[in-house]
Amino acid sequence: MEYKKSFKYLVRTGLIILLFLFIIIYARSRTSFLSQGVSLSVENLEDGQKFSSRVLNLEGTAKRAVMLTINNREVLIDENGDFKDTLILYPGLNILTIEAQDKFENYKQLRYSVWNTSETNVTHLKENFEAHIYQEEIEELENIETSTQDDTRIETEELTQEEITN
Repeated sequence: MEYKKSFKYLVRTGLIILLFLFIIIYARSRTSFLSQGVSLSVENLEDGQKFSSRVLNLEGTAKRAVMLTINNREVLIDENGDFKDTLILYPGLNILTIEAQDKFENYKQLRYSVWNTSETNVTHLKENFEAHIYQEEIEELENIETSTQDDTRIETEELTQEEITN
């Protein structure tokens, strides 16, 4: 009789232990993503990629993120973690920094160096740069002329005052 009680006790204890193990394993499998942090990916962008257009349409996924920034500008994320954004590229090298942060303040960062090879942009930049340099030279010459005129006027005034006193 005592043997039946101890067997029932063992079975009951074993079932309770199995139940707790099942609950722990199930809970861990359902919440493991929380400890993984943010998953961040960009679909249509590679490091070192060259673009001939000034406009870059970015698309990607930021799973488990509550905040996403591209070059320190906040971007909206939908309920599935997908995002879309449009960037204007400068002529030449552009550095894109994409950061995502989850609610536990874990974050992930991706950095891309991309090139804008648009000829019109480079030509336009060169023309603006040359015009800027030319404008600076003109202003410098005007400043020299003004200071020379001021010096001449001062010398003339000094001479006039000397003549008056003599």
